Amino acid sequence: MPASHSPARRPFFAAAVLALALIAAPARAGDAVSASELESFLGLSTGALDGIGGPAFNGSGLRTSFTAAAGDVLTFQFNFLTNEDPSLLGDLINDFAFVSLNGADPMVIAEVATTPFTASSSSFSMESGLLSFSTTLVSAGIYQLGMGVVNVVDEMLPSALLLDAFQLNGLGLPGGDFEPGSQGFESIGAFSMVGGEFGPTPDGRFQGFLSSGTTAVPEPAGVISLLVGTVGVATCAACRGRETPTRE
Repeated sequence: MPASHSPARRPFFAAAVLALALIAAPARAGDAVSASELESFLGLSTGALDGIGGPAFNGSGLRTSFTAAAGDVLTFQFNFLTNEDPSLLGDLINDFAFVSLNGADPMVIAEVATTPFTASSSSFSMESGLLSFSTTLVSAGIYQLGMGVVNVVDEMLPSALLLDAFQLNGLGLPGGDFEPGSQGFESIGAFSMVGGEFGPTPDGRFQGFLSSGTTAVPEPAGVISLLVGTVGVATCAACRGRETPTRE
């Protein structure tokens, strides 16, 4: 007789194929949004991103809120990565990263045209290396901090922004990290929490990763857990398929 697969084993094979597909294709965390959507999310005025870096095409952003006293110093560390070529139309296709406070005019913290770059060992061609941002808050109150990365002119070659080590007066900003369980940030567009695959993590095991393209970052532990769970469910289904019916 020709060989045939038992129906009880089919769920297992289907689960194995699904799990292998998940490993082969990294999980997508989302796509960059339009410049106007990013401005709205961060409370910026319409056209604010055009005003600081040319015709903003699309991008991604993070925001968080915190309470500060007058004179407090806010700091964080970042790394700007890009696939743009600074020597080729870098002053025109000038992707950039920025920060804003309370919806005021955003400030460029890195850009293709002027940032000193080195070759990157990540999937991006160039990176700034680890840089620091610092600002002194002039008044007491509740602040909304916004950060983002933007494609200028087009989306052919994306840029990205790594963020970590948010501090107020040298102490960790409440919720200002990307470790599991932290809920201090809201995001729009392409955002992931990553380890060291795009660069060293300044604080803890994870850092925030914003992309002006599509974020496709594998989470090995998550994929393995999903693999185990999926195969486990399928195995149970296969077991049920082998059970012998009994009469009541």
